[in-house]
Amino acid sequence: MFLAITVIPAFAGFDAGMAAYKQGDYATALPELRAAAEGGHARAQYALGSMYNEGKGVAPDRAAAAEWYRKAAVQSHAQAQFALGVLYSSGKGEAKDMVAAHM
Repeated sequence: MFLAITVIPAFAGFDAGMAAYKQGDYATALPELRAAAEGGHARAQYALGSMYNEGKGVAPDRAAAAEWYRKAAVQSHAQAQFALGVLYSSGKGEAKDMVAAHM
């Protein structure tokens, strides 16, 4: 017996978005990752946060990076938790908060 696998449409573009991101094709990666991120995909939220943090395909925007990192962090995405802590400790994109940075 085979199990049917349902692909949630919002997540469908994650792999394509990451493939484009890894090739440096940020114009293609951005809409794919944004759709998955808006659908709640934690890895896409982290990737989108990284794009904003590093200015890849978008203007650098640390506040937007923090917002996307936070969404992934509350889903226990460890890299997003770390990245958000770095923003808190540096005061970039978030008010400097050493207590929050170490949580």
